[in-house]
Amino acid sequence: MTRHIILLALLATTGIAAAAQGGPRSASAAKEVKFLEDIEVGFGTTTASNAGSTKAAPAAQTAAPRTATTPTTASSPTYAYSSTVASRTGKPAIPPVRTVDIEAAGTLHLKYALLLNTEVETVPALNLLVLMDDWWGTRYRLGGNDRSGIDCSGFTCLLFNSLYGKQLPRTAREQFQYLPAVDPNELKEGDLVFFANGGTVSHVGFYLQNNKFVHASTSEGVTISDLNDRYWQARFAGAGRYEPGAPANTGTSRP
Repeated sequence: MTRHIILLALLATTGIAAAAQGGPRSASAAKEVKFLEDIEVGFGTTTASNAGSTKAAPAAQTAAPRTATTPTTASSPTYAYSSTVASRTGKPAIPPVRTVDIEAAGTLHLKYALLLNTEVETVPALNLLVLMDDWWGTRYRLGGNDRSGIDCSGFTCLLFNSLYGKQLPRTAREQFQYLPAVDPNELKEGDLVFFANGGTVSHVGFYLQNNKFVHASTSEGVTISDLNDRYWQARFAGAGRYEPGAPANTGTSRP
């Protein structure tokens, strides 16, 4: 009798664990886990069913209260995330700061903590998470500015206008020339990262943290990629930072 009670208790515990993870484990569940791992480095599988579609952020699930942003203190966890250049020099990049308490985290905080491979408390602020999630998967279209298609510089223009009320020049090269250069070892959220093809700046992304940046990819649409991926390392051309009140570049300090 005692043995049967123990077995029933184990089965009940297993059932609770399976429910917490969204139901019984199956081949489809394993596929979803692999899909999230692929997205994390920016090369997730895009299917015909989601190509060209947007993923709206459900208001009911993302309306978790946001706490005031406070700098990381000595009592907070320390981070050693490195940028593309920092990974070669050993110099750590600027660590992320706390944006939300774990008790107040919503589904978007949890989702992007996984995608950015970071702590839930240090994911970007909720308004940026909602923007990224709302445009996620929107297909790439050269010269595009809307949900039917958007290009890389159009997406950074949209983010800057929505987040900072700042209008950027329209093309990646113009943005590269316009923003003051920033040391790649000191990247922080909101910096733009630029990539060149054949010596000409032709792509731009919005830096988040932990080497990750969000951009409108020609192959996947709006997605998150990793600066330390060999493809992006080979094409990295520099970074720029918008500082309110700071003068823009004249273009003479950029190639």
